[in-house]
Amino acid sequence: TRGSDMTVIDDYTILFKEGGTIYVQKPYGGCYGLGNGNYSLVTRIAGSNRLCSGQIGSLVDRVSGYSYGSCVFGEFVPYRKAG
Repeated sequence: TRGSDMTVIDDYTILFKEGGTIYVQKPYGGCYGLGNGNYSLVTRIAGSNRLCSGQIGSLVDRVSGYSYGSCVFGEFVPYRKAG
């Protein structure tokens, strides 16, 4: 997704909104700690301006700035509002 808003539901579900489409993201094995709000998800995009399945995101402590761990993005499943 590109230029999207991110909403963390829990350690296993992230929503990305891009235009009128919401993408549901379920990182492989979850992203332990992301759901508690103490960490930020940081990604590096090289060669493309889109997040993709298989890409790695790092969890960074919001206070200390230290890396806490990482997670691997699964498929981005698109949903559009009917109507």
